[in-house]
Formats: sequence, structure tokens, C-alpha cells
Amino acid sequence: MKNLKMLRGKLGLTQAELAEKLDLCRPYISMLERDEVTDLSDDVTQKACELFEVTPCELYGINNLKYMPKDRDELERFIEVLRRDYK
Repeated sequence: MKNLKMLRGKLGLTQAELAEKLDLCRPYISMLERDEVTDLSDDVTQKACELFEVTPCELYGINNLKYMPKDRDELERFIEVLRRDYK
């Protein structure tokens, strides 16, 4: 999740502070920032998008997408596609 460190930095959060806000552990945040894992639950993805005020595309570092989900169901399907593409 290439943009996570940059987004975290914009808010001036430490990894521990971000972990607390997203109900994750600090080592998991570190692994996300190093792209060692890319698996976020739908709820955590939604929380992160709300916290950083970004779209899932921006959170996951995907550019040039013209399609944006219109509701939660479409968002969940979109996130599932992103997960499959990054595995």
C-alpha cells in the first residue's frame, strides 16, 4: 500500500497512532507500508479512506481509474478485485 506512509505523514501520525485509529497493530501498519501485505478488510479500508479523505484508488495507489463505486456493495466488489490483482 504505497500511499499509506505518505497519507499518514500528511496527518502527522505515527505508525502506532494510525494503528490505534484503524484498530490494527503497529507491526501490521509497517508491513502495509512496505507492501509486505496488502490485505485490508472492507471495514478497515473504509475507515482509512474516511480518515485520510481519499478514495480506495488513492489509498491503494492506483491511478487513472475512471470508475468509482456508487455504493457500499460496489465498493466491496471493487476492493475484492483490487485484492485479487495484488496477490
